Amino acid sequence: MQTLTTILFTLTLLLCGAYAGMALFCQIGVLPTMRRLNRKAYLSTWSILDGLMERSMPPYKISLLVVNLVTVICLCAQHHARLAAATAFSFLLSLGALVLTIWKQTPLNRAIISFPEHQDDLVLLAMRNQTEKKFAVRLGMALIAFAALCIAVVLVPISL
Repeated sequence: MQTLTTILFTLTLLLCGAYAGMALFCQIGVLPTMRRLNRKAYLSTWSILDGLMERSMPPYKISLLVVNLVTVICLCAQHHARLAAATAFSFLLSLGALVLTIWKQTPLNRAIISFPEHQDDLVLLAMRNQTEKKFAVRLGMALIAFAALCIAVVLVPISL
């Protein structure tokens, strides 16, 4: 059981770190690049990007959440309360980012993709600004989730 828990925790750490890295790349690479595109290119690129994310992110996020939750259960079963608490905190942040994506970002993505040709560019700018704020919040959640796992594994004086 201990070896399984170690493998699961390591996998949770890797998946959480990869998600945080992807969110950071979006914040420092994708979104600033998108700001430089003209209206037509922005809408076209956003449509392609959203289509790719719509297919790839659900299996990734579900995998992250399932592995994270199973890790919490295994840690609790082995009485590693502090490590389990940090992992549960990471799980809640990852779940929160998913809820924010589904509840707020997905409808906004659909509005951007179906943005009317005749609509004012200021409306599109406002939508882009909302998107960037939501990305920043999700980045913060992803980085804190990853940091909680990193700090816990370094500071908790329990060997798996």
